[in-house]
Amino acid sequence: MKTILVSILILVITNSLFSIYNSTKLYAETAYSNGVTLIQGRVYDKETGANIESKIIYINMKSNDTIQIAKSNSSTGEYTFVANSNANYGLKMILITNDNTIKEVILNIKEDDNYKEIKLDIEVNQNQNCLFN
Repeated sequence: MKTILVSILILVITNSLFSIYNSTKLYAETAYSNGVTLIQGRVYDKETGANIESKIIYINMKSNDTIQIAKSNSSTGEYTFVANSNANYGLKMILITNDNTIKEVILNIKEDDNYKEIKLDIEVNQNQNCLFN
């Protein structure tokens, strides 16, 4: 009797794990069937070359929706963002540094089913009291 119960339990667990694996695989294939664009770089001070921590707001200019709000690394100034490439749209990046300097960068994201990378280092004129550099 114990052998039968153990066999049934193993069968149930195996089927559950197989089902979870297939669901995860299907989700991953669906999520990445359209291309993505990896945007990464460094935020730094134009005069000193020092790395800068900044808040980065990513906005889809076609829909005017905020996609994400993130920060660049406080030590290295590095940031990374993954943009969907399932349609053509403008991506606006608004950077706000700790001293409230604001910098706006606009990228064109083109519809593409492939993975691609954009390296974009952004220089900021700190302590400059203008809205956009």
